Amino acid sequence: VRETNTLGRINELVKIGAFNSEAGNKLKNSFYFLSRFKIFAQVLYLTGKSESDIYLDPKILSDEEKAELIESLSQIESLQKLLIDSMGLRL
Repeated sequence: VRETNTLGRINELVKIGAFNSEAGNKLKNSFYFLSRFKIFAQVLYLTGKSESDIYLDPKILSDEEKAELIESLSQIESLQKLLIDSMGLRL
């Protein structure tokens, strides 16, 4: 895969059949969700409401956001397992 950005790579991997479009969509949604929280953590840091620009306290998340965070991390874990099993990669 020659694509350099994350979303483009996911699209290319779906095209070549590395995983199906449903799995690709779940990974893209996870990417969007985690990116949004990364930006949110940076905003909290820049406005003095947090001491870290990379840590987001889960206590400030709604129950829905916590559930989506767990789902997103689960999707990433599934991708890591796929890479380890199919390509012999160690992450």
